[in-house]
Amino acid sequence: MNKLRLAQEFESAGYWERATALYEELLRAEPSNYVFFDGLRRCYAQLKEYDKAITITEQRITLQPRDPVLMTALAGLHYDAGSDSVARVVWNSVVALGPSNPSIIQLVAREMLEHRLYDDVIALYRSSRFTLDDPAAFANELSNLFGLLQRYPEAIRELLLVLRSAPDQLPFVQSQLSPLLGRPEALSEILPIVAREAQERSDDVALHRLLAWLYAERRDYSRAFISYQRVDELTRANGNEIFQFAQRLLQERSYAPAAEAFQSLLSSRQYTQATLPLIRFGYARSSEELGALNESVELYRSLVDEFPATDAAAQSMFRLAIIYAEQRNDLDSALIAFRRIPQMPRSSAIVVEAAVQTAEVLLRMNRLAETRTQYVTLSRTGIVAQQDLAAFRLAELDYFEGAFDTCLSRLDRFNANATGDLANDALRLQYFVRENLGDPTALSSFSKADLAMRQRRLVESLQLFADVRERFPNALFQDDALMRIGELNALLERPDSAIAAFRIVTDSMALSIWKDRAQFRIAEIYERQMKDAPRATAAYEELLLRYPTSLYADEARQRVRRLR
Repeated sequence: MNKLRLAQEFESAGYWERATALYEELLRAEPSNYVFFDGLRRCYAQLKEYDKAITITEQRITLQPRDPVLMTALAGLHYDAGSDSVARVVWNSVVALGPSNPSIIQLVAREMLEHRLYDDVIALYRSSRFTLDDPAAFANELSNLFGLLQRYPEAIRELLLVLRSAPDQLPFVQSQLSPLLGRPEALSEILPIVAREAQERSDDVALHRLLAWLYAERRDYSRAFISYQRVDELTRANGNEIFQFAQRLLQERSYAPAAEAFQSLLSSRQYTQATLPLIRFGYARSSEELGALNESVELYRSLVDEFPATDAAAQSMFRLAIIYAEQRNDLDSALIAFRRIPQMPRSSAIVVEAAVQTAEVLLRMNRLAETRTQYVTLSRTGIVAQQDLAAFRLAELDYFEGAFDTCLSRLDRFNANATGDLANDALRLQYFVRENLGDPTALSSFSKADLAMRQRRLVESLQLFADVRERFPNALFQDDALMRIGELNALLERPDSAIAAFRIVTDSMALSIWKDRAQFRIAEIYERQMKDAPRATAAYEELLLRYPTSLYADEARQRVRRLR
């Protein structure tokens, strides 16, 4: 056993000659041992000593006559040795052992695939269908092979055979297609074939579901909607198929087609008492994202009034509060709305988020003691994630109020489990406070400016950061202050001033950890605020050139491709 283990270790390490010598010795001592034979055969094949590998395999077959595994391996060795015709004769003889046995067919096909004999494998699978009298036999294997060969029409035809013989296999068919759809040419070749098939088999529910899914993958939502309408008709779902489609669009942030789908359900009265509030909420949510704030506010209010005991009512109240806080800066109304949510039926799913948002509104109102009470209450729950969030927010409050030692003490809990966005934010704050604690006066001034920014007192915050930079020119937070100044100018729709601040970080602060982030923001401002695609592209390319290992590199590459 020690020799076998040593031989296997040599083989794993690629020391084929040394492994071969040990396997030869082992096999001489015990000629009937399959493990010794198989190891030696592998080593001979790696050393391209095919004649020796063939000889010991043929000897083994005398011990195990008509063994399909050995015969298939022998054919592979003949092929490697250059004897193509002999290899095919042996493979055919293996198939002849069990022409109606799918396992034998797949055994031979796998060996052929090892030698990249794709056409032979296709021919083998297709001829075996006649023997098995099963037109869908090996359809999965063939679709995979055609996909690998980028022969997409043949791949989808095989998967349609699967779907025809077993409609419940639709999820499997979709999973097989998903990797192919990343290539634009694949979808353009596949879709017409499925569409023609659906036209011919107009009552096939699974086929129409597949067609609808493919249209949605291509973002051709109007055709997808028509296909889902057909599915809804065939299944007599009374709008449920369209509702599920609309929900998917909403989740994928395709708000315009989602609004159309929800509106069609309302217009056609395809709903039940259970789905009506959900449909109306979906339409309101889509309208909100499309900028129709006044309409969405009225829709949310009507949902709260008409369906008070539903999930949709609680979600509507939450959206109303968000609109008041984020869009209208009506913090009093936002606070009232957030505080109503825990009292509403069916609100348990959003109670915690409402509590967090309540605290955020109180912070913006500069009611810091009440903000602290809100987070202390949240910290007493038995859920670790909520305790962590409360701890971080309380640490932020300590930071804003200049209690830096207490802030650091709270943040210590994140050192043991530094994973996730919250932990990253906590460690970033911890690092910043520790780095700048040597000058508490400067740090306190910076934290006050940070609080003003958090409270969205943008002009005041901008002035405070400018003052901090001027009063403490040697402080370590100079680059952090410039990043804040850049972001504030961007929020105030001053893109040139924002870019100027970020440019100081990229060009004049050699030791800053924010250089790549600043460069990314420059590119983003050119792209999104100034609508200057050439300069945005150049800025993203500059990031890739100067900071190739940046966390923003992948996103920058994607944006360059899109802009071009």
